Amino acid sequence: MSWRPGGLVGADAEVTFYPSDFADEPAFSSSRVEGLFGITVGPRLGAIRPFAKFRPGFVRFAEAPDPFACIAIFPPPIACQLAAGHTAFALDIGGGVEFQTSGNTFVRVDAGDRTLKYPGPVIDTDGTVQDESFFSHDFRFQIGGGTCGSEPTNTNHQPQPPTTNHQPPTTNHQPRTTNHEPVV
Repeated sequence: MSWRPGGLVGADAEVTFYPSDFADEPAFSSSRVEGLFGITVGPRLGAIRPFAKFRPGFVRFAEAPDPFACIAIFPPPIACQLAAGHTAFALDIGGGVEFQTSGNTFVRVDAGDRTLKYPGPVIDTDGTVQDESFFSHDFRFQIGGGTCGSEPTNTNHQPQPPTTNHQPPTTNHQPRTTNHEPVV
């Protein structure tokens, strides 16, 4: 969801629910919820709006759907840490282009880097020991569309002259009819 009250800056929010088990068998999370909330900045150039975005948020990993076997080592594998349920800080930085297609519909193309902060100490998915909390990066590409609340007006942000009604007042030009009967 996006909201642009005018000018260059807009508010942007995205909440995504992933209802299925996550990762290959055995799954360490029965579902995930991701929420990103932030701003977009960019000018409207006719029907096109290039923008940059900055959206902090979270990813919530639910507990594992079934008992999750973990080896008794320290630090544990990251999957073992997440299997108990965990909420990770997320940050999405990137940009995109919004195309006003017709009337009040649009198409939006986004690309960005979503960064997640994982707990530590753990062994990450590459087998590297992370002694402290660490960040992981994912490139994301999205295409979407939607409708605006109302049809855009003055999309080039140029001052417009005041509008006035230049039509002349209407008058009734119907001829009057009278009864001209002779008087006798």
